[in-house]
Amino acid sequence: MDKLEKAKFDLVISDFCRRDDARGGATLIEDLKNVANAPPIIIYSSGFTESREAELKKLGAFGETNQALTLFQMVVNALQHHQSKPRTAPVD
Repeated sequence: MDKLEKAKFDLVISDFCRRDDARGGATLIEDLKNVANAPPIIIYSSGFTESREAELKKLGAFGETNQALTLFQMVVNALQHHQSKPRTAPVD
């Protein structure tokens, strides 16, 4: 998390399960809500489900997929969307 707060990233791609957190992707999304100009987050996971994608989007994810072509399309769309957004301060 420290790296995401100190450096500028255009995009984050994460697995849903990360290290010791079975819902690490969701945790990361929630943590980034408090980071100014947080990059879009895409979850790339073999355990993709439409219901989980809907949940992650409600939390603030750009999307979730388990398909390489879909991931590529999401990356392009997320980068275009992120670059067109005005810079903002962190949310309290």
